[in-house]
Amino acid sequence: MSKTDWIDAGVHVNQKKGTENSFPEGLLEFCAMEKIQVQSWSPLSRGVFSGRTGEDQPERIRQTAALVGELAARKETTPEAIVLAWLMRHPVKIQPVIGMANAARIRACGEAVNVTMTREEWYSLYVSSRGNRMP
Repeated sequence: MSKTDWIDAGVHVNQKKGTENSFPEGLLEFCAMEKIQVQSWSPLSRGVFSGRTGEDQPERIRQTAALVGELAARKETTPEAIVLAWLMRHPVKIQPVIGMANAARIRACGEAVNVTMTREEWYSLYVSSRGNRMP
């Protein structure tokens, strides 16, 4: 969630804002058409959305972390599960690579498969993490 250029590439087509994007336009769509698995490495952003203090983070990140916490409380799950469920809810079916050895956090991540996220919830996290409204 701290880096959304992979989604923004499709949102900013033919817009000036799209020139600031480093993610190749159409890549996600190509992967979907060719059935290529997309992976997200370090999807938890070093815990910034799941408990690490965000005092040094931009306002959009702090607000998104708060929203993740609210959703986790409402759904009676962990913040890690919310972040990973958000990734996996994308139509490309992104596969998170958590890369950690902490057993408690791995269990917290495993709860993501039990989280049902609505489109409204997904977009609220996306818009929050962008720090501005949709074009």
